[in-house]
Amino acid sequence: MDRSEGREMPNVDRIIEPNEEASAELLVSFAEQRLADWRQLCRGILALDTMAPFRQQVLRSLDIAGEEAPIGLIRRMTSPVFLHWLSLWSRVTRWDPTDPIIASAMHEWDNVTIAPDLWPLVPDLRLGYRDAIAVLADLRYQIARSGEEEEEEAQVSSACLLPGSRVALRGDVPQLRIGLRADAVPERHGTVSWDVLERDDAYDTTGFDVAQEAASLVQSTWPAEYADLESFTHVIVPRRAPLGWRQRPFSFTVSSLQGACWINLDDTPLSVACAMIHEKGHIKLRYLEQRFSLVNRNATNERFRVGWRTDARPLIGILEGVFVHLQIAMFLRKALDQGHGCGHPKLAEELMAGTTRDVKDGLDVLQCHGRQGLTGVGAAVANAVAERLQLVA
Repeated sequence: MDRSEGREMPNVDRIIEPNEEASAELLVSFAEQRLADWRQLCRGILALDTMAPFRQQVLRSLDIAGEEAPIGLIRRMTSPVFLHWLSLWSRVTRWDPTDPIIASAMHEWDNVTIAPDLWPLVPDLRLGYRDAIAVLADLRYQIARSGEEEEEEAQVSSACLLPGSRVALRGDVPQLRIGLRADAVPERHGTVSWDVLERDDAYDTTGFDVAQEAASLVQSTWPAEYADLESFTHVIVPRRAPLGWRQRPFSFTVSSLQGACWINLDDTPLSVACAMIHEKGHIKLRYLEQRFSLVNRNATNERFRVGWRTDARPLIGILEGVFVHLQIAMFLRKALDQGHGCGHPKLAEELMAGTTRDVKDGLDVLQCHGRQGLTGVGAAVANAVAERLQLVA
């Protein structure tokens, strides 16, 4: 079914430009869907005699969720850790406490379903540990075990955050240490693998100065965009680029882990700032896709070459590409117009030229092949990108 049916056409200008109200609408809509999914899961568990050992734990978390502030609930329902945990349940085939998936998911039930500020209501809180840490849906907090096995205690501390925001910098979260296939063509769809064990030095756990500088550049150059970044991004995972990867800066997102982005910090603050904006754009547009179909069901399966990828892309990938590259162009235009170029005027000019060229290339493909493939909302996004590009190029 077309997700756009029966819904009023969105004002896509409020999506392309940072708009607090429009962003809140997207986040609330997504959070409501995930809350409904979680409650349905709870009802299913409560209805099964085989899951009786977990009944009190499930009832308790349902009751406590009613005490959670709406903003906290929205943040938790859009957390990449919560989404990862929720997706585990779709793989369950045997509803039995001894099933490995159920055992793992229930081990971390309290971690992801009870907000830290509500822990005083839970005298018998069960924190599930993985690799010596208990990972919470709210990634602003770090929970580490301490003490002897018999008298184990949990130490709570604040994670490293981007300046003046709730966006965490975390390279230590096991659920977010994604493997990349070494035999895959760089930047090709399918490079991410859940079965690959990543090398030990792929992820940074300290030394986030470049990320802090990059965030400060966005904050000072385009405050509204920085607020949008905070709304849609929960965590930036510092990850080094794989050998042979040509994209610079190296960064990516994963649709099943909305709210997280992986960025190589071994680059200039300006390049990292562009990567932050780029990946936030992908996250934001996926929220729009949750509410409105952007590509028709009968759209061509053909893939097309574009300048920013080494692999051919489907129409939806090209639409996403022009959207996120426009975000970067808008940021760079502001930096250049303000006369500072974020401290790297020559690099800003080079990035601006390449970024606008990529947007134009993508729009040419959409113009030639997207007329029948894009929905009304998808076409409106493409048209708005083209109009805005004329103002910044």
